[in-house]
Amino acid sequence: MISYKTGAERSYRTLERAVEELERQIAAALKRSPAIIRPMLEHLALSTGKNLRGRALLISAMNDEGMIDTDAIVLAAAIELFHLATLVHDDVIDNADFRRAQESLQRRFGQKQAVLCGDYVLARAVEMVAELNDCRPKEGFSIASYAKLVCLGELRQNANSFNFDLSIYRYLTIIRGKTAMLFEAAFAGGAWILGDEKSFDAYRRLGRYIGMIFQMMDDLIDLEQTAQTAKKPILSDLRSGVITLPVILAMQNSPQLKEELREQARQECFDAEPLRQKILDALGNAKTRAFAQRYYRLAEKELRELHLTEQKERCLRELLQKASGEAYAPIF
Repeated sequence: MISYKTGAERSYRTLERAVEELERQIAAALKRSPAIIRPMLEHLALSTGKNLRGRALLISAMNDEGMIDTDAIVLAAAIELFHLATLVHDDVIDNADFRRAQESLQRRFGQKQAVLCGDYVLARAVEMVAELNDCRPKEGFSIASYAKLVCLGELRQNANSFNFDLSIYRYLTIIRGKTAMLFEAAFAGGAWILGDEKSFDAYRRLGRYIGMIFQMMDDLIDLEQTAQTAKKPILSDLRSGVITLPVILAMQNSPQLKEELREQARQECFDAEPLRQKILDALGNAKTRAFAQRYYRLAEKELRELHLTEQKERCLRELLQKASGEAYAPIF
């Protein structure tokens, strides 16, 4: 028989402490592993990011006293491990040599080993969520459902490789799956741990909107930053066949640019710097920012209607600002 935790048995942490424990749990999950996979996971641990999705989950799980149930830390670690697994698989698909300034797993150990390692990390994430579902006396959080949607988003993106006729609607469908769903999962997971059933859908929408903004801003990095600051070649998305919103909007303004992109794709040779300037001149980036601003307003609306404590609203607003690429104070 499953023994559920009672309120008295639960343990809570401040946000700062919860973030520290999140980082420790992720490191432990990667380093305390079977010997056959340990070298790969230890290398993978070198390229973990800022745990933005995990932190979003912790903030969403914060109660009115500013405290966070330790179960939220486990779920946040699972979300980050799942995200890490998708990045491993992305690097295999893209044949990428580097990830966050570190040699990619597939370059270091080979594609087959990288795929299997990604599968292992994904399985560990699912296992962690299953353990939580066993100890909480309410409808469980299903990372499997979100995993399915993320995979569908990636499949849709792959099916539209070098599709210069990609519509805005289809683009939004793609990024909602491959990027926004993990942000939605983080916010939904936090609301689940908190037990706020009344506001559950509002948290889900907020996470989805922030994820959409995050991806649009990431699209701009491919065009606006240098190879050194972006830590990847400029137009790397376009080179790999990923048609982003700035490119779609620029092609709408300039049919000539669309034909030029199509021809260079046929020749498998992109003249990166001139193309980048033409996309900027065709207002691809400016229009993308205006598009993202619509989602920003939707996210702000959800924040107002959630009626949060001052601390929690401030943390979530800073997260929204970070996703939008604006000047912001440190989240923690």
